[in-house]
Amino acid sequence: AAIAAAYRARSSTGRARLSWLLICAGTFSWACGETVWSYYELISNRDTPFPSWADLGFLLFPAFALPGLLTRPAAAFSRNGRARMLLDGVMVAGSLFSISWATALGQVFKTSDSHDLAMLVSLAYPVTDLMMMTIAVLVLAQARFRSGLLMLVSGLGAMALADSGFSYLNATGAYSTGSLIDIAWTGAFLLLGLAATLDAGWDSRPGVVSISAGYLTLPYALVLIGIGAAAPGIINGSRPDLGISAVAIVALLIRQLLTVLENRQLASSLDEQRGALHYQAFHDTLTGLDNRALFYDRLNHALELHRRDMRPVSLLFCDLDDFKIINDTLGHDAGDQVLIAVAERLRATMRTGDTVARLG
Repeated sequence: AAIAAAYRARSSTGRARLSWLLICAGTFSWACGETVWSYYELISNRDTPFPSWADLGFLLFPAFALPGLLTRPAAAFSRNGRARMLLDGVMVAGSLFSISWATALGQVFKTSDSHDLAMLVSLAYPVTDLMMMTIAVLVLAQARFRSGLLMLVSGLGAMALADSGFSYLNATGAYSTGSLIDIAWTGAFLLLGLAATLDAGWDSRPGVVSISAGYLTLPYALVLIGIGAAAPGIINGSRPDLGISAVAIVALLIRQLLTVLENRQLASSLDEQRGALHYQAFHDTLTGLDNRALFYDRLNHALELHRRDMRPVSLLFCDLDDFKIINDTLGHDAGDQVLIAVAERLRATMRTGDTVARLG
């Protein structure tokens, strides 16, 4: 995975290159930790102490991978998306925390001494993975479909599953090398290597205002799942479950309020654009007079009133003699100024209900 990420970084530029370099550093640091682990298991023929230097290499992976995700160009981190991303991040993180607390994180906390270094290292695995998965979910939800990005997020998800399973089994004394949970680590780095191999492009859409249905629904769905996972703890009076669920719900309500306000602003902007387009469709852009389309519409309307009620209709057609000479001698800019001046004088001499239009 480290070699594949390095190869992808070499063929990329800008932020994409920096992102893959950070992911390369993270996967390489994990390889170093795995080397130490393998030394204890295969050469020394003894169980790896916990914590050990191997854990330093393992925990450096999220330290590099998280900035790698944040560096990746995505619409989630554009100016217009930052407030929404912050609220969605609170919702997603709170939900994932509730799920983790109901499984690995809570078990590690309950079975360890609060001052024990092993407990802090055990907690560091699910906590850092929770942070990575929060950012990964937000980036994936806003991005166009990319096989490389999907593999990248899937690899981080497999990593989070393996770390959480390891922390839980280690806290209960049930972990041993060769457990089924180790398959998730192997799969995680296989997916990360495929991500670097298959990633053919980066999703950088800073100006996009359209939002996918998945991005709209995913944070809400995770909040419901998180509350469901925290429900037994809330019923039993667990303060962490209650507090995290309350934070997620408050973020959800603020997010919904922000969505309503954005929709109102969007509706107002659309009304203004519709009015501007209507004006442009029926008015001359240079003089501001009615154009040919509006002139014919009002003329036909006036004639219909004349046929029905014998209402009188007056039509005056004006042309500018020798106007071509002005354009040829003084230039088209001077000709435009003449047209604007004539339009202003004609408009000033007409009544409010009269139509002054430019036909040519």
